[in-house]
Amino acid sequence: MHNKLVHLVAFGLLVIGGLNWLLVGAFDINLVTMLLGEGAATNVVYI
Repeated sequence: MHNKLVHLVAFGLLVIGGLNWLLVGAFDINLVTMLLGEGAATNVVYI
């Protein structure tokens, strides 16, 4: 049960990260910065 939850969370982060980098590369739009602003929260997402 625990491994399935970890897998789903990891997959969700993978999809969100992939879509963000697609937007950055294709359209120069950073979704993480748009949602969280310039600050510590954005840095935590990228770590």
